[in-house]
Amino acid sequence: PVHGNLPLTLISRMGGLFSRRGASGSKASETVEYSWDKRERKNPEDMQFSGLSNQTVGKQSGDIGISNQFIIDNCKGCNIYLMDTCSTVTVDECEDCNIYIGPVQTSIFVRNSKRCRLIVACQQFRTRDCEDIDVCIYCQTLPIIESSIKMTFRCFRGAYFALAGQLSAAHLNPYVNYWAKIHDFTPNRDDPNFRCDPEAPSWLEAFWEHSQVAVANVEIDVSAAQCHIPISSAPGTSPSNSSCILILFHNALKAAKKVTRAFFSEATAVELVQTRAGSLSADDLQRLCPEAGVPLRSAADKGPVVTMHLQGEGCHDLASSLCQASGLQDYYVSQFGDASRIKSVHSHLDSAMKI
Repeated sequence: PVHGNLPLTLISRMGGLFSRRGASGSKASETVEYSWDKRERKNPEDMQFSGLSNQTVGKQSGDIGISNQFIIDNCKGCNIYLMDTCSTVTVDECEDCNIYIGPVQTSIFVRNSKRCRLIVACQQFRTRDCEDIDVCIYCQTLPIIESSIKMTFRCFRGAYFALAGQLSAAHLNPYVNYWAKIHDFTPNRDDPNFRCDPEAPSWLEAFWEHSQVAVANVEIDVSAAQCHIPISSAPGTSPSNSSCILILFHNALKAAKKVTRAFFSEATAVELVQTRAGSLSADDLQRLCPEAGVPLRSAADKGPVVTMHLQGEGCHDLASSLCQASGLQDYYVSQFGDASRIKSVHSHLDSAMKI
């Protein structure tokens, strides 16, 4: 006999396949355990520093975690060091504090705070209703301020053993840092609300000394040559006629690390103005840098590139010598003074980043 187009015996078997066990005495169904169920659950009380006064406190690598938010709230005169990755950080109602925030996968929000010194690395940085904030920053998008005054921005400084891995875990590329391209939602044309300073702050040494109390097992290296995030002088500025651009191909991040360490080890008047990273296809390279040969166009298709905008007399020769000394073969250096070439390449990479 048939039921529709299927034999009744087959329907019976199908019913057996999709029925739950246990009702007839068979083995009871088991709860499926997923990987995210096995993660250690953090105590919410451990994910915040709140209401502290004149204390030095910290979190070391592994204490927070990339999937967790951290809150710093209503702290006065404190030294606070988050030497770990996290998803988001909020800083509210803080005054006279030194605050270090390790790589943040998304956003850092600073609100209603005064007279604080910060060193931070993040994908997005925003302030609102703040006054007299001095920040050394790595930011993969444009830092944003709103209703904030007396703001000072500088390039991120400092390195420690776990930082490179933390940046990678947070998906932050150390060569994409827009620290000096500030967007002010409430600009004051007569008295600007912010300034960008390429020099290291006078408070930097004391800032890192406090970290040894907060997180004793983290050793800080402040030398420019050891920084995982290269110290640039003015990202976003128009190139001068004494500039050149260096483009690194094929394992570009590894190559850039070698070149930047060699650059900062040199006693030279040449500046590293800005860096970028991103995709540059063979067709893009031919359009932007038509004199680049076939081998470089082939290298461009193998993966992301890193660019370095150098400025100062002799920058072209220095770029070439640094690459040669680092054993690199796949690189391009523009002619000295070709400002339009630098602007075109960076505009292309910025558009890909939606900057």
